Order: sequence, then C-alpha cells, then structure tokens
Amino acid sequence: MSMKKDFEKKMQVKIEECQSCIEKLKEKSSASPAELRQQCCNFIDDLSLKQEAARKKLEEIRKASEEDWKNMYPVATKLYDALAETVEKALDWGASKFKL
Repeated sequence: MSMKKDFEKKMQVKIEECQSCIEKLKEKSSASPAELRQQCCNFIDDLSLKQEAARKKLEEIRKASEEDWKNMYPVATKLYDALAETVEKALDWGASKFKL
C-alpha cells in the first residue's frame, strides 16, 4: 500500500474516532449542569471544526496525484496531528468528568 493510501486510511479512522467522541460528549452532557454542558459544547465545537477540516483535506488527498500528495503531506500531517490531539484532550477531559 502506498504512503498516500496509508495516510488516507489513518485520517479516515481519526475522523471516525472524532465523530464517536462528539457523540459521547453530546450524550453525556445532555443531563449535566449548565457549566459542564458549556465546557462540552466548547470541546464539541472544536472537534467539529477540526473534523470538517480533516474531511475536506481527506477529499483533496483522495483526488490528488502522487506528486501533489507529496506537496500536501506536511499540511495534512499537521491537520491530522491537531485532530488527534484535540480528540485525545476531549476524551481525557470527558473521562475525568463522565467516565467515557
């Protein structure tokens, strides 16, 4: 499998993990006090923005030639890392508040 295909798969998995995290936070926050709900909303908003950016970049990658992919790689990697970090922070925070 090419490096491009490997990255596409890795990005897709992270996008799905992000969606799962969003759903868990929404579910757990629905019956929470207002302050906790607001904190959840902040995480959900941040996750949603980064997830959408990752989806768009993934579509660009899928359409790109191998040569174009090589030029996209640094930006795509930074985007992936930012999404992964945000998911990890949200899950850690959620686990400390809700036992996710």
